[in-house]
Amino acid sequence: QAAPAQVPAAPAAEATAQAAVSAPAVSAPAVSVAEPSAALQVAAAQGREALKRYRQGFRREALAPALTQVSEERFRSIGFDLFLMRGYTVEALDAQGVDGVAAPATGEKERAFYVRTLRPAANGVLSASVQPQDITAFFLAIHARGGQLGTFITNAPFSDEAYDEFIRCSTKYPNILVDLVSGDELQDRLIAHRLGVVEGANGLLELNGDYFAG
Repeated sequence: QAAPAQVPAAPAAEATAQAAVSAPAVSAPAVSVAEPSAALQVAAAQGREALKRYRQGFRREALAPALTQVSEERFRSIGFDLFLMRGYTVEALDAQGVDGVAAPATGEKERAFYVRTLRPAANGVLSASVQPQDITAFFLAIHARGGQLGTFITNAPFSDEAYDEFIRCSTKYPNILVDLVSGDELQDRLIAHRLGVVEGANGLLELNGDYFAG
């Protein structure tokens, strides 16, 4: 009898396919997003610091002198403007210790602010600090009118004795809340509300002379 025929070997194409299946898959390299370089971060920080120094210089060399040179009546109006910008109506008062009352649009008496604006002078120079008697008079004026809120605005600093008197009066009249706005804080609020200040290119500030002359 003839010998049985042998099974032929698998074709080359089949062997190649099996090898491809068994070979490990090769993934594409991940694409990473480049982070800002350290040099760019340093440059941005330097830019912010330079702008901060510029604004400090602007306040000291332009805004502070402008507040010193305005009339007492104009300074009072500037203080009132801080409330008008927030939607309050302001009524001037001819009384000792207080210059006006700012009422909210809702008309709620308990939310009305009594306002005192003061540019203290010593020997004719508008550079002195607020004294304790000024704080006492303000609290007494608010208390006499049954008020609960007050804002004391000045272009000068408060003396240490004035702060001590503020603490004493706040303890004696716990229902009266008073906000002390010194020269630096006043300048910051004017800049924030763009009162007397114009912001130009790159965040640089310019003084609006017409506002202070008004």
